[in-house]
Amino acid sequence: AACRLYLEYQGLLFPRETHSAESLKFAQEFTLKDDDVLAVTYPKSGQFS
Repeated sequence: AACRLYLEYQGLLFPRETHSAESLKFAQEFTLKDDDVLAVTYPKSGQFS
């Protein structure tokens, strides 16, 4: 059952719900350029009314 929920990629397990072999390969091969800008934030949590 766990093999259906998780994808093994280079010895690590990733949830299939959010990852594929193609997306992990793309992330691994991605290169930044000198003028690229990264916006890094905490994920939103909680609920606002």
